Amino acid sequence: MKLDCPDIPLDIYLTDIVTDGGTRRSAEEAAVARLVAEAFGAGARRSHRSDGSPYILQGDGSEADEGVSISHSRGMAALAIIPAGTEAGIDIEDERPQLVRVIPRICSPAECDAYAGGDGLLRAWTMKEALYKAARHRLGKEIDFTAQIHLPAAGSDIAAVSSADGQQTRSYRVYHHRVAPGTLLTAVVSV
Repeated sequence: MKLDCPDIPLDIYLTDIVTDGGTRRSAEEAAVARLVAEAFGAGARRSHRSDGSPYILQGDGSEADEGVSISHSRGMAALAIIPAGTEAGIDIEDERPQLVRVIPRICSPAECDAYAGGDGLLRAWTMKEALYKAARHRLGKEIDFTAQIHLPAAGSDIAAVSSADGQQTRSYRVYHHRVAPGTLLTAVVSV
């Protein structure tokens, strides 16, 4: 189903991940295939670039003009259509206790402090993941999450990703949307 969230300037599609006795991986692949068909039509399929980023091959074999960002949580898969010339990424994730252990590996000490309360860890995780997806085609696979991906300061919705040498920075507006209790979708779009 297409997400009805006018605040996010991307077309985003969601579907449940149904395991029906198969493997978790096959259920995720089936969910993404449903999203691709819904967003791009029958015969369209997902492929991947050398950096791991997905793209869509249309039914006639040509590459779609739009880009995509794909994510999944335990129970849902999401696909965002990204207009040509725009850098964007999404992440969908469930609240989970493991974030307490993971966040210090991807956030600076200041970010850990700033995002420690409430659903802050979930927000920090989904922003870092979405920002990585938005920037990886420009920066490559080896991004230092703590030094190159910068979360918004308090009261701001602007995050940034910098090059390894710190010479180039790209800014992104951050959008959050609760898609279910305990499940957060985060989108980032270049500004």
